[in-house]
Amino acid sequence: MDVTAGAGPGTDHLARRPRTGCRDVDRDGDPDVLVSATMGWQPAGKPGSAKGHWLSVKLAGRKSNREGIGTRVVVTAGDRKQVGWVRSGCSYCFDSEHVARFGLGALNEVETVDLRWPSGIRQTVRNVKADQVLAVTEPAQ
Repeated sequence: MDVTAGAGPGTDHLARRPRTGCRDVDRDGDPDVLVSATMGWQPAGKPGSAKGHWLSVKLAGRKSNREGIGTRVVVTAGDRKQVGWVRSGCSYCFDSEHVARFGLGALNEVETVDLRWPSGIRQTVRNVKADQVLAVTEPAQ
């Protein structure tokens, strides 16, 4: 039984529904907000602009899921510790990048990136340069 007509306005043309998501399209360290509609993806702007150094952490799981979703990432830079998570989901028909993003301000290096994978494996990457997408593969322990 088709109940589309009684479901309310807008449900008869699902392709017209706007979709939003965040990705660092121009690779400058800050997320870009994208909005799609029937005419394709359009940049909607930036939540803010990068004014300092940054680090994004992109994961590849072996024992955990392949995108590292659910991994806790702790970045230590100078006297600061930041905690981030690799998450999934965003909105209807769009998924944001699966990365953990960190703002570093004037600091151009991170002493440690500590990872706690969903599998329970712990991993540390040391002396990481700023302003990059750091790709880390889960150890096969």
